[in-house]
Amino acid sequence: MPEDVKKQFDVARMLFIYGYFVYEFFTLAGFLCVLAVESALMHRFEEYYQRRIRLTKKDQATEAARYEGVYTLLRRGWRVPDDPEFRGGFKSLLLWAGRKGLIESSEAELFAKTLPGIRSDRAHPSFQSISTIGMEHGLIARTVDLVNELFRAP
Repeated sequence: MPEDVKKQFDVARMLFIYGYFVYEFFTLAGFLCVLAVESALMHRFEEYYQRRIRLTKKDQATEAARYEGVYTLLRRGWRVPDDPEFRGGFKSLLLWAGRKGLIESSEAELFAKTLPGIRSDRAHPSFQSISTIGMEHGLIARTVDLVNELFRAP
């Protein structure tokens, strides 16, 4: 697992512990874990393609080393030839990981239906939401398992 993803989980763990004193921190800890999953997927994407991600557009071809470059090119109509369905967003990253066998495909589909919505709702709230310790504990445990699965040894 990449060091920056570990650090994101470390901060989430500390916030979860502090949630015993400030209840709102439970919700924030879960949110950080969802962000850590997205970050882990970006890292895994780069690693999968050995930081030489090939993209095509009509009869042109190019490469990108970083996910950010891929995302920019995808927005300009380029596609990843070995996965033409890949569009670059959080949901697409989860489904990509399932198609590549990095995570169980049924799990990928379930996570693709839930995690992007959680991220969006918490990043752009229309009201202050506070989750219970039980709700966040389950979310955190599932996100940790997901990231561990992404980086398991072959």
